[in-house]
Amino acid sequence: MNGHNLHFCDQTTRRARDILHRRLDLDDPADPRARLALDVLIAATRCAFDAWAARTDPPTPASLDAELRAAFAAIPGGLTLAPVLRRTG
Repeated sequence: MNGHNLHFCDQTTRRARDILHRRLDLDDPADPRARLALDVLIAATRCAFDAWAARTDPPTPASLDAELRAAFAAIPGGLTLAPVLRRTG
């Protein structure tokens, strides 16, 4: 089942990437920006589903919407994350 899901996700991402390349006038098929944008959106969606599943209140479409909005709002900060290493010892 997991292999099938990964294959489906990969095929869907490839199709979406091809659409973005056409619509955004990205002539170079090796241009990684469309794929990177899609991967970030997929990661944000997974974060939202994880947060939604971990909630203690009953899951609702409204609470999923709230988690999706929160995850998508966190994307800019995730892209510019500059962590400071903790000191040990």
